[in-house]
Amino acid sequence: MSGVFAEWQPVYAEHGIATFPVSIVGKDKKPAVKGYLKLGSKVSGQLAIKFPGHDAIGLACKRNKITVLDVDTTDERVLADGLAKHGPTPFIVRSGSGNFQAWYRRNGEGRRIRPDPAVPVDILGDGYVVAPPSRGSRGIYEIIAGKLDDLGGLPVMRSLQVAAPIPLTNDNAPGVD
Repeated sequence: MSGVFAEWQPVYAEHGIATFPVSIVGKDKKPAVKGYLKLGSKVSGQLAIKFPGHDAIGLACKRNKITVLDVDTTDERVLADGLAKHGPTPFIVRSGSGNFQAWYRRNGEGRRIRPDPAVPVDILGDGYVVAPPSRGSRGIYEIIAGKLDDLGGLPVMRSLQVAAPIPLTNDNAPGVD
C-alpha cells in the first residue's frame, strides 16, 4: 500500500501543483527533502517513486502561486472573520488538528506570521503548507469546501492596505489659507 504522498502527487501534478513529501511527528512538520521550495513537477514526480510511504504532502506557496490564510484555531468564527477581511475563496481545508486553511491565488503576499498578534492567523504566500489529504499524528487534512479543480481559478486575497498618504501641497496643507 502506498502512502498519501505517492498516491496524491500525480493528482496535484494534474492541477499544475508541484508537491513534496513531509514527515509529521506530533506538532512538527518537516519536509523530507532539501530544496523543496524550488522543485518543479518533474522532480516532484520522481519523489513520489522515491518516497512511497510518506503520508503527508507539502507544497511551496510562492512557486505554486498560492497564498494560504492559515487559521491556527478550531474556532470557525476566526475563519469567518478572516474570510470577511480577505475575501471569499472556494477552497477551504481543515487541518489534522482541526484548524483551517483558506487558499487564494498568490498576488505577491509574503510569509506573515501573526500580522495581528491578537488573532491566531498567519498569511503564507511564501514558505510551504501541508496539503490535504495528508495524515498526521493528530488527524487528516481534509478539503471542507471546494475541490482541487478550483485551484486554477482561485481568487486573490483582498488586501487591506492603508491608502498611500496624500502629498502635502500649498493647496491642502493644514493651516494654509
